[in-house]
Amino acid sequence: MKKFASIALVVLIVGCASTQTTEYKTIAAAETGVNTAYNGYLDLVEQGKIVTNAVPQISKAYNDFQSAATIAILTHGLSVTNPVPPNLALLATSVLTLITSAEGK
Repeated sequence: MKKFASIALVVLIVGCASTQTTEYKTIAAAETGVNTAYNGYLDLVEQGKIVTNAVPQISKAYNDFQSAATIAILTHGLSVTNPVPPNLALLATSVLTLITSAEGK
């Protein structure tokens, strides 16, 4: 169950310059990975396998990511195959990091 965030990271990672820098291939890949991790996290919360303390912080980070993803898609002519803008990559990493931390990894 805790593998949702890990799977999302595998889907999203193109290469790492360090443990703190992750590069995302496309906007669509970032959205897919973040959505998968977030939905998996919420499933674990609903099942009572993870405490709910981090839900507000993770939900805010997820909503911030979704807002930035919408702007990125609109800015790039509705193309989700364009590279991820740096701000969107940072927000995606933030969501995944918070989820991984909440899962106790």
